[in-house]
Amino acid sequence: MVGYKALSYKALTDNEYIVEKDDLKDVSKDILQELDIVSEEEYLLDITRPYHNLLQKNEKFRNIKHSQSFIWDYNTAFMEEKDKTYAYLQDELGSPIRLLELGETGETKQMVYGYDEFGVDTYKTQGKIQPFGYTGYRHDKVADT
Repeated sequence: MVGYKALSYKALTDNEYIVEKDDLKDVSKDILQELDIVSEEEYLLDITRPYHNLLQKNEKFRNIKHSQSFIWDYNTAFMEEKDKTYAYLQDELGSPIRLLELGETGETKQMVYGYDEFGVDTYKTQGKIQPFGYTGYRHDKVADT
């Protein structure tokens, strides 16, 4: 019996597997589906503003689409996603410190954000609901900055 070493599995575990030639195609398809962690992000920017303000963010991850729209004053004022509207409360540097979910029933939920003197997220909430972080810059999920 002639086998093929599926080197792709080595990234998932420390074991190597021997696979029949006919099964190699099915195994590689399964591996690619398991490793399907690619996401796409699209941004709509206002290029008439000095800092190219983010107007809309569209994200697609494993065929699930998510969209957020932003309304600006001097800083980000509101965010809309699906049927929810959020209001931003920011400090003097432009960092969001509260994100208020505005409900139709008058009920308000809030997400709390906080940063130390070096911009480190003290509550570990940065980038979970909205993309802006310390001094109003976008949170980078890959570098965690």
